[in-house]
Amino acid sequence: MIIIKLHDILEERGLTLQWLQDQTRIRYATLHAIKSSLDERVNLKHLFNIMDVLGIDDMNEILEKIDDPDQLVMGLEGRNYDEKN
Repeated sequence: MIIIKLHDILEERGLTLQWLQDQTRIRYATLHAIKSSLDERVNLKHLFNIMDVLGIDDMNEILEKIDDPDQLVMGLEGRNYDEKN
């Protein structure tokens, strides 16, 4: 399984989804789904747009391969999915 580390990147940089929406012009709901790992698929144009705005050149900075599904659940448990973030 591949996860997108958008939540962690935004948190580390002190950025919000609203800021990212303003920069990318991607719908807030779409960004929220990506950030929250709600979708199993992502539009590559969206991913490249997000990477460009965040100055990410290496896919390994935003994508992570998870071999154990339990590892994914444990990693998501402590996240705050407040709509403001």
